[in-house]
This record gives sequence, structure tokens and C-alpha cells, in this order.
Amino acid sequence: QTTGNTIISSSGSALENQEQNQLPAPALPLKSNIIQISPENNNNSPARRLVVNIYQQLQQQQHRMVREDDGDEEKKQEQHERSIDLLRHMTKGTQERSMFCNTDALWGYTRQKFFERAVLVDSSFEKLHPKQQEENENILLEEKSKRTLAWNRLCNVKKICSVGCGPGNDVVGVVAFLEQLREEHSDSSVTANQTCLLDSAVLMDWVMAEWDNIVNPLKSVLVPKYIRTMETCVADITDPLFQSNKNREAQGIILSENRRGNTLYHERRKTAQNTLDVSLNETESGTPSPHQESPFDLFLFSYILSEQRGLWHAFMKDLVHVAKQGALFYFSEPTPWQQHVLCKTFQEVMDFVWLDSSMDFPLLQPLDNRVGPGVLLGMKR
Repeated sequence: QTTGNTIISSSGSALENQEQNQLPAPALPLKSNIIQISPENNNNSPARRLVVNIYQQLQQQQHRMVREDDGDEEKKQEQHERSIDLLRHMTKGTQERSMFCNTDALWGYTRQKFFERAVLVDSSFEKLHPKQQEENENILLEEKSKRTLAWNRLCNVKKICSVGCGPGNDVVGVVAFLEQLREEHSDSSVTANQTCLLDSAVLMDWVMAEWDNIVNPLKSVLVPKYIRTMETCVADITDPLFQSNKNREAQGIILSENRRGNTLYHERRKTAQNTLDVSLNETESGTPSPHQESPFDLFLFSYILSEQRGLWHAFMKDLVHVAKQGALFYFSEPTPWQQHVLCKTFQEVMDFVWLDSSMDFPLLQPLDNRVGPGVLLGMKR
């Protein structure tokens, strides 16, 4: 694990070998553990250019911190080897906290996964663009209505939360998507200099202290240019959200406004936590009372349901319970088997839209095979 309006994000074995072939098509090539970027690359969209730009700034931050030379191939090879070992354990669900204490492994992981997963978020959301829907005459009316509703909600996302956030790639994917939207409407009342793309972003992970080595430099790139406020906290999706001391900080954040450094934010967060404590004591279920609602617009989970297979159900039930009506949930996985479990679990309270290779083929959606990763968008009713 790591993940107005808010978004959350997270990260799952036919996995690693398969994942290497799951770059969003057309994908920028990876050479060893280094992203090779040139202006002539395929699909040089504004969103991809922004992801590249943010990633390069993040690399520059890293070089300044560790005084690493770009030509130090030995250092990069060490990062690559350590990250491969970490990824192998993550795909099996056998990772331990000690594995995340090695900064080389985290930077190596970032080199390999940051770009492709950020682009996956953007390219998945772009599939809902009205122009693409107009070109498809075979969509059932009910499905078209769901896609239109999902698109409208995505365009108005202001608060996001990434659960199992890792190095923060999903948040960057959302920023890239919204920036491309803004460029498309640059001749309208919304201009690049008027406002941040997001009011707030919260990044959560069970080893957040370790990932802060990457996320803090990323924050200096994103705030305040693209995001007004950005903060991190510990969250473990293998424990219930509202019955676990491990997730105590996450409880308060999910039920409060995200305004770090703002007196009103701290007051609301304290009030939310006090109310939560009372609610937990008064209800047998250990979940907040129905009137408590999270302000986040979008929650992000990448490659984490499969990674924590069989262990995420209690956390997700608590989160969906407090999510506001219309809240969006993004799930990407190497294969969709855990997403199918998710759909069955929440079919009474959520609508779902597949944003992967099965998107326009309803007969293929129940299957566990995809061309590329499985991508699912949920909307709370």
C-alpha cells in the first residue's frame, strides 16, 4: 500500500512479468530502470509531457539530495536490483517494512513504475471523454449515461486521496488529466493562472514514513503550482479503517477537511476525530454514524487489492460507508480478479465502469483476462 473535493490512492501474481507488458499503449520505452524521453515519442500529449516534466523535476530533487551524477550507472544499477527485489515481494504480498527502509530500493521503484502508472491514470480517464463516446455508436443507453456521469464528476474533482500511494504517481496522473482538460478549455473562463487544479491531495501508505523520502520532494514540485495543499499519513488497508489504532490518523483525515497549517482545518479535524470516538463507542459495528461523510471526491487504489488479496475488505467497507454520494473510486490491477470481488461486494451501493480493454465488450468484462491492466472506476450512489 501506500493513494471542497478530495482523492485517495493505493497499490498487487501472474503479476510482475505481466505488468512489464502493461504500459498504456503507446508507451514510452523503458531502458533498464531509466525512462528514455524524446519529443518524437508516440502520443506526445500535454498530459504525458506534464508527467515527464514532473518526473524529471523529481529526479533533479533526488540528485540534489544525494548528489548523484546522472552518469553514475553503478548507482542506478544498484537501485534497479533493489527495486526488483522489492517488487517481487510486493507482487507476492510478502513485503516487510524493513524492505522499504532502503532509499535506493524506493528510488529504483520510482524509476520503474512512476511514469507508467501516472500515465495509466490519465489515459484511463481520457477514455470517458465525450468525443470518444460520440464515436462509439454501440454503447447501451444505460452504460452511456454512467460514463457521462463519471466524466462530469471527474472534471469537477477538487479533493483526492491516494491509498497505498507509494511515490505519489497516481496523484500526478490526476494532475496531468486535469491540466490537459484546462488546456482544452484555455479559451474559456478557466485559465492556467487563475487557480490550482486541486484544492487538496492526501497520500496514505502503511510505510508512509519511508515513502516520504520520495513524496516530500514531489510535494515541492506540485505545491502550490498544481495543488493547494498536500499531506501524508499512515494507512494500512489490511486493518479496518475505523477499528484499528494503525489507522487512527487516517480516520481523522478522511472525515475532515484537508487544510494543514490552517486553524479551521485543525479544528475540523479534531472535531471529526472526537465525533468519531463517540460514534465508535455508541455503535456496535464500530463504524461512524450515517451522518458522518468524507469530503473527498476521488479515491485512488493502484496495484494494491491483488497485493493484499483477501485482506482489504474491512477497510474498503468502512471507506465506502463514509464516502459521500457521487464519490469516485479508481482501481488499477495487473489482472481484474480482485476487482471482480470488489464489484460483487459493493454492487448494491456503487455503479462501475470498466476503463480497460474490456470497456466496450460487456461479454469480456466478467473474465480475468485483459490486454494490459484491469482498470475500474466506481461511483457511490
